[in-house]
Amino acid sequence: MADALKDVTVLSRGGLFTNEDALALAGSNPGSAVRMLNMEISQFGGYRRVSGYADYDSSYGTVSGAGNITGLWILEGVPYAVRRNLKDTTGTLGSNPFVVTSGSPTITVTHSSHGLIVGDRVTYASSSAVGGITPNAVEMVIASVVNSNSYTVNFTSNASSGATGGGSSVTFTANGGTPTLGSNPFTVANGSATITVSHTAHGLVVGNFVTFAGSAAIGGITPNSVEMKVVTVPNANSYTVTFTSAATSTVSC
Repeated sequence: MADALKDVTVLSRGGLFTNEDALALAGSNPGSAVRMLNMEISQFGGYRRVSGYADYDSSYGTVSGAGNITGLWILEGVPYAVRRNLKDTTGTLGSNPFVVTSGSPTITVTHSSHGLIVGDRVTYASSSAVGGITPNAVEMVIASVVNSNSYTVNFTSNASSGATGGGSSVTFTANGGTPTLGSNPFTVANGSATITVSHTAHGLVVGNFVTFAGSAAIGGITPNSVEMKVVTVPNANSYTVTFTSAATSTVSC
């Protein structure tokens, strides 16, 4: 006896429902799932099984600069990452650089030629207590810039008294900031776009970017307001970049 066969169309809606039970989903959303293992969102919609992974290796290099990684993505098989800043600036503050007011989290910092702007971040170490707070190991945002030698930050708690202090061994790490180069930092050669930069303890690596300002013309070029990539790093105190045009003479600025 032949079986009675009948075509039935079932619309498989798919999707992931972690807050439903399988029996309820069978009637309302056939083809959906309550749990997935080794699956990922597909670029074509829905989900797909993870087909494997490749180890991060030396062929991709390292993320240049320092500071926190703020983003990571993969495009056409190549990983890309973003740091908040190219590098950190470190140094030592003068004696008793902090001024606090009772009942306020604001710290006024004396920091000679700091080069920081509102929104930059700074962390201190080796400070003694001042006004009942000890501003060490806390990353703080520059809230205001009083002048070229002073700015304010906000601590995580209020000072219990007004005071000036911090001691004579306070160090800082600043994310951002604009360091000042020494006298005559550039060297160029006739017919070449390469600029050798003298920059003490620069901390840069090949692939970082720098932009200069306030430079006088050197060898027929003026390397201001042009973002340039660090091409080579001869040592800890110098590096080379490539300008947009070649120098017309050999000279040190």
